[in-house]
Amino acid sequence: MSEWIIKSALGIIDPILPICQIKLPDRLMVLLEEDAITKIIRQTNDYEPHFTNIANEFIRKNDNVIDCGANCGFHTITMSKLVGNNGKVFSFEPLRVIHQQLNCNIFINGLSNVISYNCSVGHMNILVSITPPNYFKGGNIGNTWIHNNNTGDSVGMIKLDDTISEKINFIKLDIQGCELLALNGAINLIKNHKPILFVEMEDCHLTRYNTNSKQLSEYIKSELDYDVYKIITDYPCDYLCVPKNTNLSDKKIKFELQKI
Repeated sequence: MSEWIIKSALGIIDPILPICQIKLPDRLMVLLEEDAITKIIRQTNDYEPHFTNIANEFIRKNDNVIDCGANCGFHTITMSKLVGNNGKVFSFEPLRVIHQQLNCNIFINGLSNVISYNCSVGHMNILVSITPPNYFKGGNIGNTWIHNNNTGDSVGMIKLDDTISEKINFIKLDIQGCELLALNGAINLIKNHKPILFVEMEDCHLTRYNTNSKQLSEYIKSELDYDVYKIITDYPCDYLCVPKNTNLSDKKIKFELQKI
């Protein structure tokens, strides 16, 4: 695929933004050259295999699923393939350029079952601000966060309860500390449909919103009536949350789960 087509799909006019293509066995990815995610995918031909394992065990054909913090769309693509033509993936990414990258990857992989949103997910329907990253510096480019101090770029925050009307089977939340806010904004959806939750709980992000991983896990257990399991991997911040007393014995989960 020509670089011109890729940049057109990304919606990027600036020709110096460093991007690359990586062809994997089941997908083609357009990625930001300096991003940490790109480096991982280059080295391993994969990204967060523990998520892929969980998704494979819990997502089925015709399901409707949500990807909050979609970034480049690696997990969106995985979920899209699992739900099939009659399922839907609702994919949320607040950073403008990253959202364009997400849309590019949706397009070049021919995913007609993905609906993408250029907004954040939280507890209110309001306009917030987000600090744009330096796309040339490297590191985890998507590691930025929303705030209310009117600096950076304006972006909408939405409540999932007011946005999604379909039955939801699975929700991924990796939104740099806004996880509790997002759960508050999706409480009716979760209580009505009891989706599987894959949630990042990282205190360095959660503290920006005056909470922590213990408070977040207790909310999921007490308010939502879920069991919470820490997924034991080299990246120790991801949790599987399932409706209370869900039997996991028939699931082929390749990673140790530690109930908390």
